[in-house]
Amino acid sequence: MFNIEGSPLRIAYVTPYGAEYRAISTHTDNRINAWRDRGAKVEKVIIGGEGRLARSSWRNLLNDIFTIRDTVKAVSKITPDVIYVRWLTPIPGLFKALRRIAPIVVEIHADDLLEVAGSSRIRRFYLRMTRGRELRVASGATFVVAEISANPHFDEISGPREIFPNASWLQRRDWHEGSRPRVGLSVGAPFPASGIDRFGEIARDLAEVADWVIVCPAPVAGRVEEEAGAGVSVVPTHSEAEYVEELATWSVAFGSMGLERKGLRTASPLKVRDYVGLGIPTVLPYWDEGVVGVDDPMLWKVAGESDAPVQHIDRDACRHFIVRAAGQRLRESTSSAVSGPVVEARRLEFLRSFTRSS
Repeated sequence: MFNIEGSPLRIAYVTPYGAEYRAISTHTDNRINAWRDRGAKVEKVIIGGEGRLARSSWRNLLNDIFTIRDTVKAVSKITPDVIYVRWLTPIPGLFKALRRIAPIVVEIHADDLLEVAGSSRIRRFYLRMTRGRELRVASGATFVVAEISANPHFDEISGPREIFPNASWLQRRDWHEGSRPRVGLSVGAPFPASGIDRFGEIARDLAEVADWVIVCPAPVAGRVEEEAGAGVSVVPTHSEAEYVEELATWSVAFGSMGLERKGLRTASPLKVRDYVGLGIPTVLPYWDEGVVGVDDPMLWKVAGESDAPVQHIDRDACRHFIVRAAGQRLRESTSSAVSGPVVEARRLEFLRSFTRSS
């Protein structure tokens, strides 16, 4: 993959998520490796350094502001043709400084006015005062679902935009299911949108059907246990290998169960891409644009294309699906439909287009 001068395309991947955000970090590294396999030169820069998960939101903001110079210096050393920035919350002045180096393309996964601000009036005021100035500097953007791209909260981005659903990087593998079904939910942290509380309610209602489990990074296991309540086993993991090993025991996996808490109707979560890549029969309580054309009896699309996320899944239907899924797997064509290399080839070509117009 080359730029218009014939040299390899150079990309600075700027992200607030370090290694402690294991799922996001793993998928980011897989994406970077896919770009490198196609000839691009890519380096990752972590905004504010590691340790974000251990700090409060306001401490993180102050840390990000105080380390703007370090972030810009690290990006400048890469001499990128394009800068790809994972959006979380505005850092006043960062985009203006980065734009002096190269075009900025923003990667957007959520409406920060809802997800980041939440119910805090102070946070919402801060975002409304700062985010517009930052977003207007961007040359373009990518979105994980069309619903967010159409959100007027991102109207400040005037450049080209494209939709790239999250992709699958895990490969299908041998399974070692026990005699009793094991039903799981994977979370990176106890975010409201994960719907841990609702998963716990189903687990208690259907305790006789299966063993119910939530897998999560070890540092947040205690908080996840509190949210899940009795009837759910929480499996803390310390590595990607442990995480995948746990998933390989599941008969059924659940997607996020509180998506409307993020103000969204559709999604393509990283966790679900892991399920699909491995071939685990999966329950989707919302509409997933990334599997629109997939017809698989082991991929239960509970919500229709125009429906809101389903907040209460019928227990009899859920019981029937779990029993029917025992020993079954998603079709190989389902797993390949969300292939990472295919999605990233398209994304890389989109990023390359900014070197032609800059």
